[in-house]
Parts: sequence; structure tokens; C-alpha cells
Amino acid sequence: MRNKKSATILIVCLIAFGVLILFSVKKLRVTEAQSGEPNLMVLIPSFLFNTLKHPTGLLVLPDPVYGYTYLYIADTGNHQIRRFKIGVGSLVVVSGTGAPGYVNGSTSVAQFNYPTGLSGTAEQYFWQDFYTQQIRAGTYHNVFISDTQNYVIRKLCANVGAGPYPPCQTVQTACGSNVNGMVDGPARRPVFPH
Repeated sequence: MRNKKSATILIVCLIAFGVLILFSVKKLRVTEAQSGEPNLMVLIPSFLFNTLKHPTGLLVLPDPVYGYTYLYIADTGNHQIRRFKIGVGSLVVVSGTGAPGYVNGSTSVAQFNYPTGLSGTAEQYFWQDFYTQQIRAGTYHNVFISDTQNYVIRKLCANVGAGPYPPCQTVQTACGSNVNGMVDGPARRPVFPH
């Protein structure tokens, strides 16, 4: 009797020599008689990533509307958050001016100070296309960033859909008070250690 299992796995490896390798195993069926091997989904040469400086945080989020997958990278040394569109090969700066600082606002003017850890969700939004009278969908990502030298958790809201009404393109402080220390309290009052 064969024991069958199915799984979808995405494995992300950042290699020290500047090559990013993404493996994907889709609908892998494992039986007593066979085992699946990862298929190399994409091999990205280092010249696409030569602008990264001490990348520390990685986050993979989907775009369920268009079927793409995005890899967010905390580019710590450049004080930026970058996004790589898997399968297409585009690497863009989502937010951060490249200079250390503590500025909330639109993604084009926001500043970080050594962003590191990333966590987040993919959300859908809907609007009515008044020309065709159809309801259309788009996707945006909520990315939470550990902004290490600012001692805060920041929330980046980035539109990835093609909608005419993106719900956001902003960075705001989600938690913390931009002071080094250890104090519990409401979302805007806690103090985080370095």
C-alpha cells in the first residue's frame, strides 16, 4: 500500500557569494516507491543583488489576484526595504531613501535606520470600474519591520495590484516610541532595547 502526501514548499536561500536561489516543490507526491526532488524555480545572478548591503530580513508574500509571489528584503545597510518579483526578476526599492532616519509618510519619503526583521500579510481590496461597471480586485501587502536603530516596529503598506485606487503607499510607526530602553505600555509608549 502506498502512502501519498501532497505539499507546496518554497525554500529561500541567500548564498554568501551573492547568488539567490529559490526552490519550489509543487504538488510533490511522496510514496514508498519514490520521493520528489526540488525543482530549481529560478537562479538569480548576483549582479541583480549587487546593490544590497547586509540584507537581514526576508519575507515571501503572494499576490492572489495576478498569481505572482514577492520576496521582501530588509536591506539593512542601505536603510531600505526592497521587493523582488519572483519569476519576473525585477528588484525595486519599495521604501526608504537610502539615508538613515526616522520619517513616516509616503513610501517615497519614509526613512529607516537599520531595518532588520520582516513579517506581514497579503490583503485584497475591491473597486468598481465605472467604465465597464465591473468589480475588480487588487492586492496590497502589510509589512511589519523591526526598525532596529529607531527602536520601533514600522508598518509598510505597499500596493502590488494594478488598481486605480491603491489603499495605501505609506509607512507609519506601529509600536514603539523611538527611545532605547525597556518599558511596557500601550502601542505608542513601549520602549524597546537595542
